[in-house]
Order: sequence, then structure tokens, then C-alpha cells
Amino acid sequence: MLVFCFAFNRAEAVDTSELIRASMIEKIVRFIEWPPWTHEQFTLCVIDKTPLLSAIQTYYENSSINDKPVNVFIVNNMTEFNGCQAIYLDEEQTNDLADILKIIRNQPILIVAEEKNAVLLGAHLGFFIEDNRLRLEVNRKALTNSGFKVSYHLLKESRIVD
Repeated sequence: MLVFCFAFNRAEAVDTSELIRASMIEKIVRFIEWPPWTHEQFTLCVIDKTPLLSAIQTYYENSSINDKPVNVFIVNNMTEFNGCQAIYLDEEQTNDLADILKIIRNQPILIVAEEKNAVLLGAHLGFFIEDNRLRLEVNRKALTNSGFKVSYHLLKESRIVD
């Protein structure tokens, strides 16, 4: 909660609910194990027109994921996913998921979508609000095909799609 307050004070233009949504990426990836990688930072790729971009930049400023400093990389075109450890997609960008999957081809790049049923389209993880509750979905087959391992703790709180 202190992180939210601190981040909110630093960027009052960012709504608290947006910061909470932005934080979901970090909360989810704690439960994912990547194949061995030697990158010096954790690169979170976000498409340039993402409405949540400001909140993501604010939340992840001076943050770390998997003991690596977070670099929020703004993607201007679909060929810029090299070097990403995770990609965030909002509801509208989920329409481009098939193209993104063709580009990254089972590389260990985690796709987190904020859209119900995005996992049915090939996203690794999805989150959304339904009945005033946060819901999680996991595409276990897509995770396995990309070399990820997912914690039982995340699976037991998620709807699993294979």
C-alpha cells in the first residue's frame, strides 16, 4: 500500500485505480519462473498507445522484478519485442495478439493481457474485473510452450485454460 501512496504522490495525474491495475503485472510475474536468462534488467514492453502507460511508468519507476531493475520499453511497432521479458496488452491491443504471437514465436516473453478470455487467443495470463472481483486466467499450454513454469499458488487462484 505504501508503494501506491508513494507512486501516487509522485504523479498525481495517475489515478490510484490505474496504479493498482499496473501493479498486477508485478504481482502476477512473481509466480512465474523464466527459463535461464542473463539480462541485466527486466524489460516490460508496453505498446505506445496503451491508456495505462503513464500508470505503468509511474509504478515501475525504481522498481524491480525477479531481482532485476524494471525497464518499461515503449513499443512503437510490432517488430520491437526483442529483449522483452513481458508484454502488457490492454483490451484493445488483444486484437493484435495473433500478430504478436507470430512475431515472438514461443520465445520466453510473457504476455499479460488485461482482457477476459485473452488466454483463449494465446495470451499466457489474463486479468480482469468481474462482479467487483479481480479474476485471473492462465493458459498453461502457452506458458509451457514458451518455457515458463507457473506456481501452484497462481494456478489455484486462476481459471486454467489448456
